[in-house]
Amino acid sequence: MSDIRKTLSGVGETVYDVLTDEEDARICDDIDEAACRERPLSFLLILASSFMTKLGDALSSPKTTLAWAVTAVGAPAFVLGFLVPIRESGSMIPQLFIGSYIRQLAVRKWVWVAGSVVQFLAVTGMGLAVLWLEGAAAGWALLALVTLFSLARGFCSVAAKDVMGKTIPKPKRGQLTGWSASLAGAVAIGVGIVLMMPSDGRLGEATLGLLLILAGVLWLLAALVYAQVPEQPGETGGARNAAEALRQLRLLATDRDEYPLLDVRRIVLGDLPSEGA
Repeated sequence: MSDIRKTLSGVGETVYDVLTDEEDARICDDIDEAACRERPLSFLLILASSFMTKLGDALSSPKTTLAWAVTAVGAPAFVLGFLVPIRESGSMIPQLFIGSYIRQLAVRKWVWVAGSVVQFLAVTGMGLAVLWLEGAAAGWALLALVTLFSLARGFCSVAAKDVMGKTIPKPKRGQLTGWSASLAGAVAIGVGIVLMMPSDGRLGEATLGLLLILAGVLWLLAALVYAQVPEQPGETGGARNAAEALRQLRLLATDRDEYPLLDVRRIVLGDLPSEGA
């Protein structure tokens, strides 16, 4: 195991030097010393796992693959209208409620690993649903699995930001996400071209189901890679839960001196302070 880790560290240093072109001697001002020493390995592992999940996203896109799958299995038309909203934004609201609990953990990469495993199960289940089910049963199964995927994605999103903030210097985080998205996009385009060339542009149920299963496996591989990220234990205080966040919204109604422009009564009556006041 130590030999494998040494090999990965060496590869990580090479990849890090090539992709980041680091010159700033104070690059690690925002992460601790132990994390700074491991930053090339962290960069490589997070880059690889991010690449796989982004490629999985592209291969199981609700705008293409899932939309074709819904049509291929003869699911009700309304299913198409729910795929994108659930897949793309269904994970946002739960983050308000789970963020504080995740930030109470000293090591948070395991939340990402667990979320990625659930996404593997969800996307693989979509592929099996396309292969085995038809009509309304397939449509409802796809919607349920997309919902499960979206919830798991919310957990990964919260954990990923924290882990990256603890392991990757701030100036390099944008480069990491940019490289992973670019590489995944290029591979996804290549896969799309290969799939469309021998056919008339219509993919059958077997091809779509296997494509979704392949996409699901990428999340499982990403979880295995991400589990090796050398995350150091961090602070567990300072997190706010959803109730505290919602209480802050009451200030808009109760603190009228601080937020006069949001006081509807004063706006209607024209009783607002002048600009010179």
